[in-house]
Amino acid sequence: MTLKKPKIIILIGYGEESETFVRSRPLWLKYIEKYDVDFFFNTVAEDLDHESVEEYPNEIRVGVRGLPIQTIGVSSYGKNYIWSESEREKFLHRRIKTFEYLLKKEKNPFWLFGTTVTSSISLMRLRNFLSKFECHGFFGGALNFMDIPYSRNKFVMVSGASTTMSSDIVKLTVERANSYDWNCLDDVWNSIALSDIERIPLMRFDFTDKNIGTNEKNTHQIMGALNSGHFHFRVKSGDALRRQDIDPIIIEKIFNSIEAMEKSEVDLDIYTRWQSWASSFSGRGICLLDPVL
Repeated sequence: MTLKKPKIIILIGYGEESETFVRSRPLWLKYIEKYDVDFFFNTVAEDLDHESVEEYPNEIRVGVRGLPIQTIGVSSYGKNYIWSESEREKFLHRRIKTFEYLLKKEKNPFWLFGTTVTSSISLMRLRNFLSKFECHGFFGGALNFMDIPYSRNKFVMVSGASTTMSSDIVKLTVERANSYDWNCLDDVWNSIALSDIERIPLMRFDFTDKNIGTNEKNTHQIMGALNSGHFHFRVKSGDALRRQDIDPIIIEKIFNSIEAMEKSEVDLDIYTRWQSWASSFSGRGICLLDPVL
């Protein structure tokens, strides 16, 4: 009997409704409808009690009404893309409750891939890549290196825009939910909570103010990244007004390029290309990084 491969659950972090998100959301739905995959926008619901989680087609809503917020600060992300302290607590609550919900719902091991609504992925390549790993003990993503006070070492943080976990690591995150201070961004908190788990660096191509150019330049960048083996793109062009006009255009262009690539691609060895990139990335000839370097 052939064992069924663990399913992949795509979880899209989605904050306060903004014009950028409104324009990006249908681009995801248009792409993902071609696949048989569990895909959810993960939202905060002010109208639901903080113990409630509701699932709808392509959406998981987590209640925050009555949540005992420990910090102050009004909603700010929709205006300047910077989380207030109270928003941080709400979104970390959303993460933990969503993880609990998925663990109760799924009876078999699964992969969780989390990113933002202003990202794009090749699901075909993501499946290809994860099929090379055992669905156990996996915690990876695009990495950031944070200074540790009074130390020459760096703390290795897994970015929320590409966080990839096997379900046992999702479970471990929930088990440690109350062991750490919640007054930080949810991806920072998750990396701290899993400070004893090795990180697996994953490729991600970022479009930012520093490299966004003309349409022709962007097209060359997308095709170059795809030819290098990338399966995940993140778009974050700048301030709120600039993002709502620019990000959706680039996201749509990326998805169109991904779809064209997927129609013709037979068997590009994404894993081998990643191995080559990750081994040099770590500086130690291996594809795993300690939490503190």
